[in-house]
Amino acid sequence: MIFQDPMTSLNPCYTVGFQIMEALKVHQGGSRRTRRQRAIDLLTQVGIPDPASRLDVYPHQLSGGMSQRVMIAMAIACRPKLLIADEPTTALDVTIQAQIIELLLELQQRENMALVLITHDLALVAEAAQHIIVMYAGQVVESARRRKSSARRVIRILRRCCARCRSSPPTRRGWLRCRAWCRASMTGRAAVCSTRAARMPTSAAAMRSRNCAAFPAAR
Repeated sequence: MIFQDPMTSLNPCYTVGFQIMEALKVHQGGSRRTRRQRAIDLLTQVGIPDPASRLDVYPHQLSGGMSQRVMIAMAIACRPKLLIADEPTTALDVTIQAQIIELLLELQQRENMALVLITHDLALVAEAAQHIIVMYAGQVVESARRRKSSARRVIRILRRCCARCRSSPPTRRGWLRCRAWCRASMTGRAAVCSTRAARMPTSAAAMRSRNCAAFPAAR
């Protein structure tokens, strides 16, 4: 898994090489020389210059983009079949974000692995995703393939939700009304009990344990 903030995800007390080789030691074993060479190969794959010398540096000596590349190298060290990237570009400069996404997509094809990209960047979703899933309160409320009308509908609804939230009054009631409108727009129905239970601590226990029957919501 690739975490959101590479600067806090790497252990500041250990060198980059130690952290990569530790994962290899636990999951694959092998000699120290083999693990070191594998770590150098991984840093080369993710585009870090002079990888042999970079093994001996500490995380605070790297930029944000370099730290994220190290995190990617650690994540693919054991050749996973599934790679989860949780907001991998949020903590990076705009100029570095495109490079990281391009690297992830390239590694996905090269290593033949599935990539789950968790993000709120709609432009990134439209560009990189093959299948789009929208979640709200831990539930899937919309699903669509990219390059189809359904995918365009998902992104269009999300943009309307963002615009409506920005225009809502800056009060708790306005915020909750905005979220309820977004949920109804995505699903075409309102799951009243689950939403109400999440917003009202004094609601009945039965409302928290199950969803009520859904009904069509007004557009």
